[in-house]
Amino acid sequence: MPQTCPRCSGVAHRSRTRSWLERMRRRATGRVPYRCRRCNWRGWLEHTSEGQVERDDSRRALTDDELEELEPGETVKGDEP
Repeated sequence: MPQTCPRCSGVAHRSRTRSWLERMRRRATGRVPYRCRRCNWRGWLEHTSEGQVERDDSRRALTDDELEELEPGETVKGDEP
């Protein structure tokens, strides 16, 4: 998903990482490199995608009944009153 260029407000597209150091930076920060075709700016921005929002919305905590369904009859030490 294109981002807005912070320098010229043009459209910035994802850019590939150039080295192992950039790949490590991407993993550590969660940011990815972008490049603007209008002004040739290259920098790191937060990665946003529509698919990521859908995945985050689908995650939720399981209820006690759902947990019991997954592991019937098992009690975890500390869960007992």
